[in-house]
Amino acid sequence: MLKGYKLRLLPVLFLVFSFVLAQSFVLTSARGEAAIQGVVMDALTGKAIPDAKVVIWDVYAYKRTVIETDAEGKYSFNVVPGNAYILYIYSDNEETEGFDYVPMKSYTFTVRTGETVNLTCYLVPGASVLLTGRIYDVRSRPARMYFVEVIDPLTGNPPIQNLKPDNFSLISSWGDSP
Repeated sequence: MLKGYKLRLLPVLFLVFSFVLAQSFVLTSARGEAAIQGVVMDALTGKAIPDAKVVIWDVYAYKRTVIETDAEGKYSFNVVPGNAYILYIYSDNEETEGFDYVPMKSYTFTVRTGETVNLTCYLVPGASVLLTGRIYDVRSRPARMYFVEVIDPLTGNPPIQNLKPDNFSLISSWGDSP
């Protein structure tokens, strides 16, 4: 008796599964496609930077995806159309001392259905500075917050933000908001 019930239920389950699968294809094609692609280059030499990390931050979905550039410095990633994105790009060879390139951050941008956004990023060669010790506020207590900012010693301003015109800026400060 139980075997007959299972046999009659099998076609119904198959139909439900097929319907759900078909709906997912319809929703995907109705949503459309969009992509972000580009090249990561050395700002001084103009050469492509292979194996650079590209962090794609979906502002609406709070989702982070990390991809690497290929041997020619190229990257490509399919995204959800209509969402806003921010890219963080960095490159560092862990086997060498210091930080090889200064990280960069894109401005927030939205990708429309059927659109491919091309963003070329020029990374500036970098270096590491090691700060040691304790930070104290005026009352000789350990500081609860800190803020480090990179400045040009000649001008007192942050370093040149864009060596080449594009949608990226240097990340020249780090820590809690001042």
